[in-house]
Amino acid sequence: MLLLVPPWLLLRADLPWWAAAGWPVVGAAACTAVGRWARRAPRHERVVLEDEWTSGLPPAQALDRLAEHFAAERAGVRREHRRVVVTVGSDLRFRLTGAASARGRRALPAELTVTATDTGSGSVLRARCRDDLGWYARMPAWVPRRAAERTAHLVDAARVLTGAASDRVDRP
Repeated sequence: MLLLVPPWLLLRADLPWWAAAGWPVVGAAACTAVGRWARRAPRHERVVLEDEWTSGLPPAQALDRLAEHFAAERAGVRREHRRVVVTVGSDLRFRLTGAASARGRRALPAELTVTATDTGSGSVLRARCRDDLGWYARMPAWVPRRAAERTAHLVDAARVLTGAASDRVDRP
């Protein structure tokens, strides 16, 4: 236990050894508590964008394009039978860097789910994108706007990658 204590703290006569040795434990507990608090279910209404379009590509090829593109951008990609789930950003990184910088805006967490249905001559793709922000005691007014921009960007990227052939949009 004494190995965790910096030597200059042991020389302080006003602190008992157990108080000096406890700072790593308190720091680890605080980090754990903050992490759990931030991952709690949000109190805010999630920003959700839904879209639907047709593509001349078969479903498997359209979903492969999406998976390859987002994997190359270091996003989390989970491929299932007829859908791809893409997770981007980090809630912690977004909170630390903010939205004032491009790096911070790229860190805004979101989840994009694209489902493909075969039409015989191509596919119909349905996208649902939502923010993945954690719990806020009081959310800043600009966060929903940035989340809406992020979700729109992801859906637009999916439309372009799959060669959207129609402009049919369903946005609640």
